[in-house]
Amino acid sequence: MGVNGSSQLIIWWKKSVYWTSGVWQDGQFELLPVLSNEGQGYKNFSYISNDDEKYFTYSINGNHTSVARYMLDSKGAIAESTGLAPFGACSYKFDLGCVEQKSPHCRNKNDRFELRKGFMSVQGVRFDGSYNLSLFDCEAKCFNNCSCGAYDFFINGSQTGCEIWSEETGFTEDNNGREIYFLNHFLNHSNKVKCSKVVDMACHSSHRISSCTRVLFSILFYSKEKT
Repeated sequence: MGVNGSSQLIIWWKKSVYWTSGVWQDGQFELLPVLSNEGQGYKNFSYISNDDEKYFTYSINGNHTSVARYMLDSKGAIAESTGLAPFGACSYKFDLGCVEQKSPHCRNKNDRFELRKGFMSVQGVRFDGSYNLSLFDCEAKCFNNCSCGAYDFFINGSQTGCEIWSEETGFTEDNNGREIYFLNHFLNHSNKVKCSKVVDMACHSSHRISSCTRVLFSILFYSKEKT
């Protein structure tokens, strides 16, 4: 609950408010109508506030035998175990309840990370050991670094960490490779994304087709000049 006595749920990230449910009033949180008694049917949500304590709780009505759990994942999303769409995942999107994060001058509201599988041409800058970072931490490290175009989140034993790469780093797409997150504008405008096999020259996108075609044309032209 709010540390200043306010009747709301708050998610913190590194000493800053990351997400808030809004104030509880009329049986629901202002910015989180999904956690209300209306439309839920088998759930009963309640907020208790008195001189001794403040807390939010819910119970299951009727003959339902399974109890839904709400969990906070590594990206800051609160998800229900029964499949309810997650909420509380803000990243740099400003959905209900999200507290606007200050973005660096090099980023804009359309910048998003997209998952790809493959291999980077060189090793990136690693943050591991005592950092114990989450997936959201890794995304923030890359997003706030104007030269970063991709990042990876990894688990090493009981520790977690990140690896980030600059936009100048080459990448070979391969379904058997690592899971790497790329800024969408890096993927859309970079000619460094290559096929892993000659038979995959199409690269599954038009900009890669033109890039591969130019390389083949140059090789054929050079061979003709030599003869």
